[in-house]
Amino acid sequence: MNPLINLSSRRAREARLSKAIGKTGFQILAAVASVALMAAIVFGIFSDWRYAFPLGALALLCYLPAIWWKRQLSVLPASGNDLAGRLSVDVLTRLKPGMALNPQSVWSALSDHWQAAFFVNHLLLTNDIVQKQLSNDEATVQQAFTIAGQLADHHKTGTIELGFVAAGLLV
Repeated sequence: MNPLINLSSRRAREARLSKAIGKTGFQILAAVASVALMAAIVFGIFSDWRYAFPLGALALLCYLPAIWWKRQLSVLPASGNDLAGRLSVDVLTRLKPGMALNPQSVWSALSDHWQAAFFVNHLLLTNDIVQKQLSNDEATVQQAFTIAGQLADHHKTGTIELGFVAAGLLV
């Protein structure tokens, strides 16, 4: 467990789960639930109830995670004042538990996101140049996250977006 960011926190786990389910998973769960519910209604009206109840249970079993993803996991608001509570879902899903948190590893985890690519393209740099300029010292990543938090506070947002972290690493 890294003392800087608790990547095993509930919010970090929910962010990774949200990314794993995704919009496609939500649509599949909702479609299966809808088909199972329709089949349960048809069997309940025109046939035997012993087929309707398992289909209704399947519909409920698929609707619950779909609703959970849609209402909570897909938006996952910032909670708390610690770093894991303020980091955006994009950052939390890219930083894995147990990985070394130094500027180079954080940049390599975040560099494929469009906000990091925006910085690289507009500064006329490449990812390799940025990677070589960053240190391997874990203490300097603390400064980058502090800058990212200050940028988020300046822009009056509770969430530290990936672009703020990229800016903190590049400063």
